[in-house]
Amino acid sequence: MKGPTNILAIDTSTNRIAVALLQFGKPPVVAIKDDGLRHAEYAADLIKQVIKDSGLMMQELGGIVCGIGPGPFTGLRVGIVSAQSIGYALNIPVFGICSHDAIAFEYAQKNPNQDVTVITDARRKEVYWTRYQGIKRITTPIVSKLEEVSNKGVKLLHQPLDPVSLANVAIEAMNRTEKRVEIKSFATDSAQGDGAVVALPNQVLLPPIPLYLRKPDALTLAERA
Repeated sequence: MKGPTNILAIDTSTNRIAVALLQFGKPPVVAIKDDGLRHAEYAADLIKQVIKDSGLMMQELGGIVCGIGPGPFTGLRVGIVSAQSIGYALNIPVFGICSHDAIAFEYAQKNPNQDVTVITDARRKEVYWTRYQGIKRITTPIVSKLEEVSNKGVKLLHQPLDPVSLANVAIEAMNRTEKRVEIKSFATDSAQGDGAVVALPNQVLLPPIPLYLRKPDALTLAERA
């Protein structure tokens, strides 16, 4: 396996705060809390818990993987900022993975090559969704009403994210290449509404840039005018 062998995985893109630590040759250590209102409160505690339960010291981490969404602004940024802060303090790499990729990856282990649409809650009576063939993403993540999701002949997959799968997606990408895709931001197509990502590379390591898909609720004075 290329890349770091002690990998910390963090995802806060949904109501689930999910953390895992993967060590080569050992079972993963996982800590999960389902609470959509207190991501910031629980994330740090769960990170400390998996480090302690693994028997490692923080300085022994080799890399960090964080789910970059899509997800609501407040919760999503908690995991990404946590990953970036630890990575900066330890001078270790931080990789981003589309959170929907991890859900599709887990499902594909028992259902290879099946067409699925991964769905997560976007609040405001909307959902985030992404279409897959096996583990290959064939649409970019989109936010819309549930009834607008194209599901003809495709299984709608609505299940919690396993942080171990998040790390495994990153490991698969590391085995293909050690280079990250250098992206400064993700462009959106206003013609398709707030939330259509124009270009999101598939099955590669991404920078830890959040996929919000929506414009922020808070506006500047100039934007309100």
